This record gives sequence, C-alpha cells and structure tokens, in this order.
Amino acid sequence: EELKQEKLDMINLASYEVIRNSGGKNNTRMIVMPTMDTNHEPQKSNPLYELIDGLNDENIIATIHYYSEYVYSANLGITGFDEPLYDWSNEYTARVAAEDAFDIVYNTFTQNGIGVVVGEWGLLGYDAGNECNQLGEELKYYDYINYLGEERGFSLMFWDNGSGIDRLDKDLLILQN
Repeated sequence: EELKQEKLDMINLASYEVIRNSGGKNNTRMIVMPTMDTNHEPQKSNPLYELIDGLNDENIIATIHYYSEYVYSANLGITGFDEPLYDWSNEYTARVAAEDAFDIVYNTFTQNGIGVVVGEWGLLGYDAGNECNQLGEELKYYDYINYLGEERGFSLMFWDNGSGIDRLDKDLLILQN
C-alpha cells in the first residue's frame, strides 16, 4: 500500500510539473489529482491532502469516486437506502455511509481550501426487480448525494452503469425502472 501511494505521488507530481512548466496559462490551470484508488477513506485521502498542501498551489482540485456501501450499491441483499447495512448496527445505512464519506472528504479537503470533484458517483447494481434496489430507493440515493454535494461544495459527476438513464429516449434523459 505504501509503495502504491509513493507511485501515485510520483505520477501526480510529474503531471503537475509538466502542466505548470509547459507555458501559456498552464501555470494557473486547475489540475485534478486523485486519492489512492479514488477512495475517500482517511488512509487514502490524507496523503493527497499532504501532497497538495505541500505544493502551496490554490489551483489543485482533489477527486474521489463514490458508489455507496457495496451491499446496497451492488444489490447484495440490502435494497433500501435507509435499511441497516450490517448486523452489527441498526443505525448504519447507505444514507449514514454517504454522510460519513462526504464528511471525511469535506474535512480533509474543502475545509482546508481544496476543491473537490466527485468524478464518479452512482450505484453499481445493473439489475431490476423486487430483490434489487427499487426505483424509489435509487431516487432517494440520487437526491441525497446531490444534496450532500451541494451542501459541502463538491462538484458531482454522475456515472451511470446503464440502469439509471434511458439512452434509447432521444428527447429525455429519464430514470428507468
């Protein structure tokens, strides 16, 4: 894991140097740098914060991806957005997991003056049916992630795996059931 982080830091720094030293307006161009595995957890986001902080450059943005807790996101038995995710807690839901994740990112980056792009977010499950996330539960998730992003000042990029947007409808982008 440590070697992986060192390699990511080297790539981020090399890209930074190439962009900043290539002339034109690139000396102030916004640069987006990912956390390790584009993960929000502190052990993945803290090293990126330290790297960005050390560069003392206000034009760097951090990026993560967010697909909720896998047991909800991938339709692995938990289909309700506010349904407990694990046996060890009746309080830990996909909603709480999203709040926790966005709080970590906010406290690590935004609160310290570093912008955040959630470069991918969505759900991992492809299926439809009663045993899967029903449309209403998905809509709760989508609505809440948008709310959290706006509240914390993140830019969000929805990543649809094919179950959310009807690509056959040429006039409207609507959610499928």
